[in-house]
Amino acid sequence: MPGGTSEKQRGGNTKTMQSAQEKANVLYAQAREDASKFTQDANAYADQIQDSIDKIKDQRATHVRILASVQKCHEGNDELFESLFSGYPSLLEDTVRWRIREGESANKAVRSHATELHKSRMKLITNAKSYLDEGREKQRLAMDVSAFIKHYKALILSS
Repeated sequence: MPGGTSEKQRGGNTKTMQSAQEKANVLYAQAREDASKFTQDANAYADQIQDSIDKIKDQRATHVRILASVQKCHEGNDELFESLFSGYPSLLEDTVRWRIREGESANKAVRSHATELHKSRMKLITNAKSYLDEGREKQRLAMDVSAFIKHYKALILSS
């Protein structure tokens, strides 16, 4: 038949279109499955981050309570030490110097620990942001694949 298509050609085109449609459906389903898995992974990671932050907050609260109890102990002992060392002024002066040095070193240790905690939190936040950004990029890619598949289907159907 000149200028027309035979029954075999039409049957072949239909099979090709069905095959392309099936491939497109498989790709689209895989993209949806990947996007769903990624979303679940991102949510689990966000929960882990929140748990870590909560643990850090709990540790800080414990440290604050311990510090307060230590300060109370020292406040109560000041009067006892003053009465005990009143007969030994030089010993008291040496003890005061030692105590000041120890207090300053403890203060430095607390400050450095606070700085380390802050750095750790910032690193954790940075890692979480980059992980979420990576996830968003994968999600955008999945959406682009979906749009590509729809466009491809439209081209096939219009042919």
